[in-house]
Amino acid sequence: MAGYALIEEVKKKTGITSDNQIAEAIGKHRSNVSAWKRTEHTPDSESVLKLCILGQIEPKRALELMQGGYASLSLMAMTGIASLALLASHPIISTVYYVK
Repeated sequence: MAGYALIEEVKKKTGITSDNQIAEAIGKHRSNVSAWKRTEHTPDSESVLKLCILGQIEPKRALELMQGGYASLSLMAMTGIASLALLASHPIISTVYYVK
């Protein structure tokens, strides 16, 4: 249930109907979204944050959806999601630049 509930919540809030549309919106391949829904893989923290932004979902709510009662996220994944959420919500840090 790790990614299924979160993806369905995003679909409900945005009116998006397909996994392909979700994947395009967050810059992932449809197969990634399908694997998350089938619980073959857990979305990385950046993808979870993008889903939160897309669906206007609080990161805490995303964690609740991803844990789904019995499934649990690793401490590293939860820390990553929380850190990205803090960075994304900080008014000074709105753009991240990558330099090679």
